[in-house]
Amino acid sequence: MRLGAPRNARIYIAGSGGNPFGGGRALDPLAREFPNLVTKETLAREAELAPYANGSTILAAIDYIISLGSDVFVPSPGSHMARAIQVPSLSPPFT
Repeated sequence: MRLGAPRNARIYIAGSGGNPFGGGRALDPLAREFPNLVTKETLAREAELAPYANGSTILAAIDYIISLGSDVFVPSPGSHMARAIQVPSLSPPFT
């Protein structure tokens, strides 16, 4: 798999809801190629996210902040995250 990003790129899947793109099996090839593939559910403990479970605005804000700090972000289907993040901040070179 070749995406034009280095193997150590920090890849964040935004708005995943815990089961992005059908879950782990669907993402296994990507995760094998890029070990720094994460979602907010893999970065935080369940208890840390629980107070925000019904707060889509807060969860979107968390996605936004983490996406800004990532080398690459992948918005989940139907999310508005792609419009919220400016592409130039995520473009190569990956330094």
